[in-house]
Amino acid sequence: MIDRIIDYALKHRLLTILLVVLVSILGIIVYLQMPKDIYPDLNAPLVKIITENPGMAAEDVERLISFPLESLLNGAPHVTRVRSESTTGDSVVTVEFEWGMDIYLARQIVSSKLELITGRLPLGTTQPILGPVSSRMGEIFEFAVIGEETNPIELRSVADWTIRYRLQGVRGVSFVINLGGFVKQFQVYIKPEMLKNYDITINEVKEALENSNRNFSGGIILKGSQEVLIKGMGRIETLEHIKNTVITSRNNVPVYVKDVAEVKIGGKFRRDAASHNAKEAVYVTVEKQYGGDTLAAIRNIKNALTQIAKDLPENINIKPFYDQSILILKSLKHVEVSIFEGAILIILVMVFFMWNLRSSFIASLTIPFSILIALVLMDIFGIGLTVMSIGGLAIGIGKVANGSIIMVENIFRVLKEKKGQASTLELTSEAARDVGKHLFSANLIIILVFLPLLTLKGIEGAMFR
Repeated sequence: MIDRIIDYALKHRLLTILLVVLVSILGIIVYLQMPKDIYPDLNAPLVKIITENPGMAAEDVERLISFPLESLLNGAPHVTRVRSESTTGDSVVTVEFEWGMDIYLARQIVSSKLELITGRLPLGTTQPILGPVSSRMGEIFEFAVIGEETNPIELRSVADWTIRYRLQGVRGVSFVINLGGFVKQFQVYIKPEMLKNYDITINEVKEALENSNRNFSGGIILKGSQEVLIKGMGRIETLEHIKNTVITSRNNVPVYVKDVAEVKIGGKFRRDAASHNAKEAVYVTVEKQYGGDTLAAIRNIKNALTQIAKDLPENINIKPFYDQSILILKSLKHVEVSIFEGAILIILVMVFFMWNLRSSFIASLTIPFSILIALVLMDIFGIGLTVMSIGGLAIGIGKVANGSIIMVENIFRVLKEKKGQASTLELTSEAARDVGKHLFSANLIIILVFLPLLTLKGIEGAMFR
């Protein structure tokens, strides 16, 4: 088979050269478009279930929420491990699936299981929701939202309703997490003595506010050939709306919220804080989509932040402090430079020992061609450009150069020793066939040595594949 390949390549030299050039061009295009990262994805598929019950003690959250969810999910197919974290008012259950499991199928399995627990959780518990589709290494970009004379409530409001809202729609972004500042809220401070004077309970105040904070439909009125939609606007938007909410009436006189409570804008109770240069700030963490291209996602994030910054108030700025693309590009550049330096050293060694620039040049051409062809195959098999995959290419360079030297040296030897005995094409074919099978066998042995790596499972398998 090797002899036939050699003869065919020599007889159709133009076609062979054309194929090599086309594949090389394709390799360059693939290289420019390949997803680049430091390491391959080293995480088994994870699905997080987030459940809240404001005010519930951590022990009760574990016993009444986390444990039932863990018990339910332990029996799900393809699940390898279930763990939970319970804090005051919050439960986070993490379900780990087998390696190679499709993340969206895993989420579907979890969703179907959660339907079985509806109505079995304590009163006041929110419906369990699935966390974003991301991985442990998914936090790719972080920045601070700062303002010299801006209060923490305004900073958090800008981060929540302007920055996060727009970043969520950026291609490649899975989730945006804000930390720090104060979440803006309307706060109603009840005056107990006034409740006593009006003979009103706290529950009545609560119900009045809940019932007043909603829009409703009043149906449709036919007006000739037109339909007129009746809509009641009751959504609370300002402090005055709250203050003027009617709780009840006494002696045909309405009792308003402002009569029994003080109403103001304040910050929601927080369990985290962030600062920049000893001043209040909001830290924003952006997570990429599971299996997404990190560099492309960060590029899209930066473009979006450039547009967002133009729409922010003059006293609020964005200060990036973590950019994973810098680390990725530096790491890949170091490996690529090492490959380039190694290739130059190999060429110099060829020239030194062969003392023939022409043969050295021909042998050295196999290095870039083989790398470009390897990139095309990597793209076909879904292998991204990482430190591990580039390292594999670096190992292969030496073996390719070794085979090239043997092949070229043998061809030049035969051409010199048997000059005039046959045509150059015939002598070249003879020389190539002499060593072709042996080189193929030697390279095949090396490939077979590395084949067991493909059988590795878990994080080891993900690392080497």
